[in-house]
Amino acid sequence: MAEVYLERQRRLHCAVHACNNLLQCRHFTSRDFDHIADTLPAISGWLSPYKSSIPGLGNYDASVVVAALLTADVEVQQFDRRKGASAIPFSEDSLAGLLVNVPSVRTLSSLLRACHLIDCRHWLCCLRTQPCEASDAEPVHEFYWLDSNATEPEMFTVEQLTAVLQLLLDDGAEIYVARRLKRAGNQQLDRKCEEEVEQDQDQAGMEPWENLTTARQRGNADQHSKLDQSPKQEPPQTTLV
Repeated sequence: MAEVYLERQRRLHCAVHACNNLLQCRHFTSRDFDHIADTLPAISGWLSPYKSSIPGLGNYDASVVVAALLTADVEVQQFDRRKGASAIPFSEDSLAGLLVNVPSVRTLSSLLRACHLIDCRHWLCCLRTQPCEASDAEPVHEFYWLDSNATEPEMFTVEQLTAVLQLLLDDGAEIYVARRLKRAGNQQLDRKCEEEVEQDQDQAGMEPWENLTTARQRGNADQHSKLDQSPKQEPPQTTLV
C-alpha cells in the first residue's frame, strides 16, 4: 500500500478534510471554507445556506466544496445517480477521485439533526493515485477510501468500489466526480512546491505536508487576494455528468 495522507475529523469540517485528502495535503483550512461561503450570495433570509449558522462548526454545502477545489485547479461535477455506480468514469485520464456525501451517523450530527438544528451530512473522499511509470505492464490506478472518521486509508479495487458506491447511492448518497484541470500555471506551481519541499525537508518539527502547504499558500497568494477583493459571486454550477 502506498503512503497516503489522511486528515482526521474535527467538528463538522468533513468537507475540508475530504478536499485535503483529495489533494493529499493540508491545502485548505476551515477559515478558507468560511471565506468562500461568505462570498457566495445568500438565497433567502439572514442565515447562510452554505455552512452552519453556529460559528466555527462547519457543515459546508457542496457549492463551497466546488468553489474551493476550483481554486486548486480541480473541477467537480455532480454524478447523475440515475446512471448507477457502474457508469462512474474510473479510468478517465483526468480523474483525481470522487467526493461522496452521505447522511451522517456520528453522535453529534445525529443529535443536531434530531433537534432540527442542522441537516448534517458527511463528506468523504475516494482518491485515485497515479500509476507507477516504471512498470512495463499496463498502468493500474489504485483507489483509496479516505474517511476522516476512520483511522487509516482503505484500498479498494474498481469492482469493490463500484459495489460500495452503489449501496451508498441506494441509501441516498450523492457522488461528485473530481477532475484535474490541465493548466500551465498549475504545473508550474506544483514544480515550485516540490522544489520548496525538498529545500525544507530538514526543518525540525515539520511534516512534509506542512512544507507543501506553505509553498502552495505562497504560490496561490495572488489568487486569494483577488478573492478577497471580489464582490459576492454566483454559486458554482454542479452539472450532472
